[in-house]
Amino acid sequence: MSRLHIDGSGAGFFVQYAAQATGSMLVCNYMVNLYNDLGFTGGIMNILSAISVTVATTANFVAAIIMDYVGRARLLSIGLAGCMISLSLENAMKARLVGLTPHTGDALGVLFIFCFICIYACGIDATSYVYCSEIFPSYRRAPGMAFSMTGTFLSTVVFLEGYYVVFMCLTAVNLAAMLYFFPETTDLALEEINSKFGDTVAVHFQESVVDPDNSSGDRKADAES
Repeated sequence: MSRLHIDGSGAGFFVQYAAQATGSMLVCNYMVNLYNDLGFTGGIMNILSAISVTVATTANFVAAIIMDYVGRARLLSIGLAGCMISLSLENAMKARLVGLTPHTGDALGVLFIFCFICIYACGIDATSYVYCSEIFPSYRRAPGMAFSMTGTFLSTVVFLEGYYVVFMCLTAVNLAAMLYFFPETTDLALEEINSKFGDTVAVHFQESVVDPDNSSGDRKADAES
């Protein structure tokens, strides 16, 4: 297995692990319990859950639109930072306001949960799968993506019974790693993305494009200029 395959597999695994380390699975699985802890009961919890699904779906659609403009790695970094901040505020609010300040603590709790859901869906959810699928060459994409997804499922088992403070610390570490180690892939051909992970690229697409307004008709001369 070449360095490209090792680096790509490690990057894909890490991205999927980092997505789960935000605490998204815990929030989604125990959302009803979270609402109950915040003082909501009955049909209100079902309404809030339905709204959260609508918010997540809309945010994923927004992510599909802005991904090419913001950049994959940058959007993932923004998502990790936003999830960490939202979870920190939620944890602080639960410790100090819930049950002590009528309505205010409950309202802030729901607000921070919805902020977390929106940021995760817009910054991490769809983006993580796009990034993982792009970093492998065509002949390695299927097994590479399959290995990356093990990061999701293994992390789910490990983190399902976790605590907020654990997710906050892990996300802080993962954010630093994302900002420092992971290259941007926006506007690059698939072959050029491979070069970011150590593979040799014969022709770089961006360098081979000739501006038609400045073209002399001689392709070789235009390429050299």
